[in-house]
Amino acid sequence: MPGSADVPSLQELRSRALAAAAPRRYGADAAIACDRVVKIFTADRVEVQALQGLDLTVDRGDLVALVGASGSGKSTLLNILAGLDAPTAGSARVDGRDLLAMSAKERLRYRREVVGFVWQQTARNLLPFLTAEQNVALPMQLRGERSTPAATRRRRQRTAELLEALDIGELAHRRPAELSGGQQQRVAIAVALANQPAVLLADEPTGELDTDTAA
Repeated sequence: MPGSADVPSLQELRSRALAAAAPRRYGADAAIACDRVVKIFTADRVEVQALQGLDLTVDRGDLVALVGASGSGKSTLLNILAGLDAPTAGSARVDGRDLLAMSAKERLRYRREVVGFVWQQTARNLLPFLTAEQNVALPMQLRGERSTPAATRRRRQRTAELLEALDIGELAHRRPAELSGGQQQRVAIAVALANQPAVLLADEPTGELDTDTAA
């Protein structure tokens, strides 16, 4: 028979019961949870509601596409989830982080470590004076990890793995101007994945992936 050490105490049983009975937070286990999100823009003293009480949950591992007419709020929502903008009302959480409660410093760290973002415009994704591999390595360097030979090797290995996975390993030493639009977007995807983000966001990232002629 199991010893007394295997039998939970009355206090432990009470704690488990209270935890099971407690109300669960909306989207508690989701990668993304938006609850009645509102975003209002003001221009020339005219208010425009880009988002009107949006509810959304995305589970970990899910692949979700946002489809809608131009001006329906798709990019607004992505900017909020990326930490580039804040909702006017409601709540938004990504990987357990409350996007409304972040300080400016926390928001910067969130963008570096928690989410990856790929812009539709290729020019916004890459620094033109860096090579493909340097662009991919940059987010890892910005995390603030102490520069050691071991850290440098890890960054190089991660960079090479991502570029090979996207079938552009041979372009590692080219700058963006020497790449086609599609090749630039592949590098941008590698940049967004460099720090192994919990969530990858992309604003129409594949529009140029059919232009893979050599630059």
